[in-house]
Amino acid sequence: MFDTDNIGLQTEVTTDPQGPPVTTPEVLNYLKAQYGTDAVEDALVDIMTNKAVDLLQDYTGLSFITQTRKIFLESYGEKVPIPYGPVQSVTSVSRLENGVATALVQGTDYYLLGLNEKYLKFSKVWKSGVLTDYSLEVEYIAGFTDHNELEDFPDGLKEPIFRQINDDYYYRSEYSEDGLTTLSKNAMNAIPPNYVKKATGIW
Repeated sequence: MFDTDNIGLQTEVTTDPQGPPVTTPEVLNYLKAQYGTDAVEDALVDIMTNKAVDLLQDYTGLSFITQTRKIFLESYGEKVPIPYGPVQSVTSVSRLENGVATALVQGTDYYLLGLNEKYLKFSKVWKSGVLTDYSLEVEYIAGFTDHNELEDFPDGLKEPIFRQINDDYYYRSEYSEDGLTTLSKNAMNAIPPNYVKKATGIW
């Protein structure tokens, strides 16, 4: 489904989600069942929650809560997968040449296709039938649900979040806020198979 002409992918979050997909009371209840009421520090738990979400989003290749993302490709082919879905909508698609952007039109220049994994299919080629002379920039909105509608977030993804926080809390003497924490095997094992990142050759 994906094109080997897609080269040099860069991604960034341009608008952060309003919060994590699990609430502080949910996390505290999970931890208190393990360590007791007095052992849990709210501020530390909030930091660990955000870190757990970041680790799991990277591992699964998913966006958990509604956020705006941007991708850049140095060159691209006829079909371009959109990473870190689920994709809610595409805000803009631009073709770039020598730093000059040309806005492309959905339904004319490209189509948004796919069910669980969205991708862009381009209906035009440029420069004697070669797409890869141009760069591409795509801005889009992704995520399972908004932060104020957490009941729509998949239950299957909550358990690995809880397990990662639990493991970080248990080994908190080794915990670091600067990104040194890694995803635990305990959390990995809790991820449902249908949410594990699929190899596409581009992210």
